[in-house]
Amino acid sequence: GPPQCVEVASSVADDPTRSGKIVMQRAFSLWAKPQRNGAVAVFLLSNQDSKTGETAVAIDFTRVGLSKAVTRVTVRDVWERKDLGVFTGGSFLSSPVGGHDSRFYVFKPS
Repeated sequence: GPPQCVEVASSVADDPTRSGKIVMQRAFSLWAKPQRNGAVAVFLLSNQDSKTGETAVAIDFTRVGLSKAVTRVTVRDVWERKDLGVFTGGSFLSSPVGGHDSRFYVFKPS
């Protein structure tokens, strides 16, 4: 089914094992939904005006539902059809997102 949504000012206060959530962070909406094999589909949407410059957004692995025990994550850009590599350090920095634009990724523990 569709992700369940929770609006939070700057951090996630709900259980990360839920079927999905939305986190409002400044001018961005971050949607996440668990997939097979522990992966998570991640959709980042800019709520900013289209005249706003592009901004890269740090996406914390635990905020999208990955376990704190996950230290290495393979990220795939769904729309570009590219694997972006393996990321460590607990987060991933998106490609720059302009106003009313979006990014779509799959995060898979590796």
